[in-house]
Amino acid sequence: DGMISLALEGVCAAASCSSAHAVAVHPQEGSLAFPAGSVFVLYSPWSRRQVRFLSQPEAALEDRVPFRALCAAFSTTGQLLAAAFGAGSGYQDASSEVVIFADGVVLVEPLVGPGGRCWQVAWACNDTVLVAVGTTVRVWRWPEAQCIGELSIGSPAWAFSWCACQPSPGFAIVRPQGLTWHVMRSSPAHADAVFEERLVDLQQVEGPGVPVQIVDVTSAQDGVLYALSLQSTILRLRQGVVERFNRIHSGAARAVEILADGRLACAFADGFVHMVDSNTLAVVADFWLGGESTGGPIAAVGLAAARFPRRGTEALWVSFADGSLSAIKSDSTEVPWQTLPSLVSPGTACDLVALRGADLALCGDCGLALRCMTGEGIGLGEVLVPDCEYDFSVVTTDADLLVMVCGHTTGGLSVFSMHDLRVLPVRVKTKTQSRVRALSVLVMAMGVNQKAAIVAAALNNIIEIHLVPFLMDSVPGQRSKKPSVIIAMNEPFIKTSLPSLALIQSPGDVLAWTHNSNEPFNMRLVTSGPEMLLIREVRFKGAGGAKVRRIHQELAVKSAWVAIGHCIGGESAFAIALHGFATNFTIDTGERLGQFQVALPPGQTIGNKLRVDSTGRILAVTVEQGTIVAPHVLVLDAETGCCLANLTGHITPISGLAFSSIGRLAVLGTDGSLLVWCISRDGVPLMVPLRVDELLPSMDHVRAASAPLQLTHVMQPQQQKQQQQQQQKQQHQHQKQQQQQ
Repeated sequence: DGMISLALEGVCAAASCSSAHAVAVHPQEGSLAFPAGSVFVLYSPWSRRQVRFLSQPEAALEDRVPFRALCAAFSTTGQLLAAAFGAGSGYQDASSEVVIFADGVVLVEPLVGPGGRCWQVAWACNDTVLVAVGTTVRVWRWPEAQCIGELSIGSPAWAFSWCACQPSPGFAIVRPQGLTWHVMRSSPAHADAVFEERLVDLQQVEGPGVPVQIVDVTSAQDGVLYALSLQSTILRLRQGVVERFNRIHSGAARAVEILADGRLACAFADGFVHMVDSNTLAVVADFWLGGESTGGPIAAVGLAAARFPRRGTEALWVSFADGSLSAIKSDSTEVPWQTLPSLVSPGTACDLVALRGADLALCGDCGLALRCMTGEGIGLGEVLVPDCEYDFSVVTTDADLLVMVCGHTTGGLSVFSMHDLRVLPVRVKTKTQSRVRALSVLVMAMGVNQKAAIVAAALNNIIEIHLVPFLMDSVPGQRSKKPSVIIAMNEPFIKTSLPSLALIQSPGDVLAWTHNSNEPFNMRLVTSGPEMLLIREVRFKGAGGAKVRRIHQELAVKSAWVAIGHCIGGESAFAIALHGFATNFTIDTGERLGQFQVALPPGQTIGNKLRVDSTGRILAVTVEQGTIVAPHVLVLDAETGCCLANLTGHITPISGLAFSSIGRLAVLGTDGSLLVWCISRDGVPLMVPLRVDELLPSMDHVRAASAPLQLTHVMQPQQQKQQQQQQQKQQHQHQKQQQQQ
């Protein structure tokens, strides 16, 4: 009963840049607009906070899922922001629309975008003309928002640049066939625009018969056009004719941008950024802003530059393929460019946990990131883990320790804990070297200044439980005791399905134990298989070993249990089967408290993420479409199973859910984007603040740091040596190239 209302209160996301011009910089304030899933995030580099987020109008989302945020452009005054949203994965079958914002408010109805995928939007003619390019080029007159022309080019155009050259202003388009120059034969005041197309001759660049693939183009105020080829050759053109060219790098090129002082910035796939003199086309400075991954250097995707008169600063932002953003700035042309703090992405996101207040911790295959789920979306810091191939990760927490567990593709586990801004890594060897199929972790106290992570892992058909101790006040050279295996159990049913695994603390148990005490600590281990849900009590007595006692076994007809969840301090837990059959049971005895059937749309099944709010009355569960995790979440009534809300807005599959201590639901996508929801009935929030907020750690000391926190795990000597060799090789290649020039 009552009206259910949804409110998207915050977004904290990594950039999802797919084109060279996806990121826009405000020309006066310096705030950054970048795409993140289905929204654009406005980020202030000066306060290091998100200012706001922009999404499509609600009226446009009544009958369909949100479009993906693609690219954006500020007007020359910064008062307007044109943002393109698109649907579809292909170039030809995609559709798009352009939304005009002013101070976060939509000014007009969304404009029908160009054909296919929109790769770039741009303002021209003193903000009186708006252009968007895809498989067609659409031109609007502003502020009338009237389409005055559409040019069909038959193939996707991934870059565009307007040249205000006289007497014939025009624009250049980059597409697979090459670089084309288009002259606009009518003024923007006319109702219809007339275009004259001319293919730019590039044979002199690489020689006759050698194709030159242009990747990006930009123009100066005097009408000179600069183009960058995939082979890292920079070209200067005037009225569509090549005047000069020079190869400036040995790797593949990605983007070019002209700076306020007339120099050019060029980004490359190996993470390098070159500053190029616009007259001689020679490299005058270079930077390496990219990171390293298991596959090599992280490729740059695009550039965005602006000069801020109020601050006397010029900044250049570089977007990378992993969702991170790096920047360099210069206070004058004489001062060398300096690097700014980066927005680091934790990689493919895997899990999410709520901390005290509005803080969250999310983990991915590249590390651990701390976020604030308020509208400001403060990035608290990142923990980068060493190069390794991980299947997936889970994260948990107690009052002052944050633990992330990663499963290796080659077998074994890595456990990373963070306490008081220090990272404590431990490598755990498993008895079997098979890949991890499920993980769960709890934190317990172990006497003075020591805690431990209890890790349960399903490996092939074995479930192993490990005790991983950590010294909370450790100093260099001082180590905790080695990890030990509590118990290993054979579970034949794991061979036939991906299990759900959960370590749960019973309300009557205290997770505390010392080496000198014979007092045991207890916990519950809940595992699932086809038509089976097993609840066990695990009692550990140190030197006396561990004992496992089966408490309860629940059967579900023709289905498999896929999701298990419980609330902190609660006496009961929930399990939902593949086709929506759910049961509520007590943690101590396994007694059934209730059952219901979740109504699912045709072709959809329950996913493996289930979370329960602090009252035990609200459930949040992921959904799968076939074998793919759907990008939306069902919010259910825990007593009846009725669907209270269907949360959309993500573009990628959902990888994490968390009810925060401030009464909000945070939803995490695999791309690292966080959407924060408030769900109300008749204006009253359904999710209340946690009753046990004191059990969660606080990251206030991280937020109080003067600069964004960068916690980097110390690499092994072999990894350090490999990285040094790679950097020396890149420096040698660059020096050799400069000598040749």
